Amino acid sequence: VTWWLGDLSGALLVAPLLILWSRPPEMSWTGRRAAEALALFASLVIVASAVFGVSGTVPGAGASPLEFLSLPFLVWAAFRFSPREASTATALLSGIAILGTVRGAGPFARSDLNESLLLLQSFAAVTAVLVLAVTAALAGRRRGEERIRSLAQELERRVEARTAELQRAIETLRREARERERAQEALAASEARLREAQRVAHVGSWEWDIEQDQIWWSDELYALYGVERAAFPATFESFLSCVHPEDRPLVRRVVEGAYRSRQPFKFEHRVQRPDGTEVTLTSRGRVILDANGRPTRMLGTGQ
Repeated sequence: VTWWLGDLSGALLVAPLLILWSRPPEMSWTGRRAAEALALFASLVIVASAVFGVSGTVPGAGASPLEFLSLPFLVWAAFRFSPREASTATALLSGIAILGTVRGAGPFARSDLNESLLLLQSFAAVTAVLVLAVTAALAGRRRGEERIRSLAQELERRVEARTAELQRAIETLRREARERERAQEALAASEARLREAQRVAHVGSWEWDIEQDQIWWSDELYALYGVERAAFPATFESFLSCVHPEDRPLVRRVVEGAYRSRQPFKFEHRVQRPDGTEVTLTSRGRVILDANGRPTRMLGTGQ
């Protein structure tokens, strides 16, 4: 049992110490952290030397559990530093305990050397297991926190990037909206000038969707024909009904000829207004073809 316990204690103390010191440090050192580490190890050496009687035999130490006074320093090392520093503190405490016990001082000193050795090895093994378990748990927690912190930073970078993209998109939409508003204002002004020019020149414009049989007239054309927009069905037959009965065959013949020839046209015809007055209009127009060369619309003016 003595040999087995000695091998176990050596494995728990020496193997982690060698492995951890052969690897790169897990924490970055600053002046403040180095000062804390110095204070930790100095306090541990002072307290352990007093407990295990390295500097002199403590009266009644063999009957008092003074070895537990050194455990808070191991907890300090485990919580504040990496596993390498905690393992070093455990090995340092065990070395001081061995030195004191060999000299016959400290809480493990007994008249039977084998009994002293068993107590010493049990203390070393228990403290090593305790520190290794605590430091492993804390190291895993630190790695998890670091992972969470890294993910949070990555998420924050992504959010910032998406926010910047969204801001650029919003700014682009605002710019396009301003440009569209200016274009609409310019279009409205242009349409107003066109309406005024048509009113002054007594020229109205029209457009006929041949397939849908829908006619669009400008305001001036409604004024020339003397009809209200709301009362006009806006079809070709409705337009013919406004033409003088004697000129309707002429209008139909010119329109049908333009549809067949795909050529511009010009002719004069009389308009019979609802109030009984007549006016003669000069109508001009042309045919609009689709991609297949088929007539789809006609548009023109009446003066």
